Amino acid sequence: MAENVRDSIIRSGKYERPYIGISVLDLSSELKKERRISYSTGILVQQVYPNSPAAKYGLKANDIILEINGKPVTSAGSFIGELAAKKIGETVNLKVASNGKRKKYFNEIRIIQLSTTNKTAKKIKKVKK
Repeated sequence: MAENVRDSIIRSGKYERPYIGISVLDLSSELKKERRISYSTGILVQQVYPNSPAAKYGLKANDIILEINGKPVTSAGSFIGELAAKKIGETVNLKVASNGKRKKYFNEIRIIQLSTTNKTAKKIKKVKK
């Protein structure tokens, strides 16, 4: 990841943050119980931002991301770390549980740059405040 940050700064003068357009939550025991989630690992998709790569591929709020590039997702932090290790323009593959049971595969979701000139990015900043 540090190499990607360095390369990004050298290339553009700033860190180009990888982005697929979702916010996620860890699956705490309370959340699992409340929503009757039976998976032992994974993260909950809290929000999918409009016009993002994730939205274009059909990822939805309340989906559970089980794997990224064939690796089990154990926390939101590990998922974000996997994304951060990618370069803008690369792709990720996700295994997702939707509607509690069905497993879907989202292949080659293209990573874009989170930009402050991007309307979606501006909305994200407002939400985080």
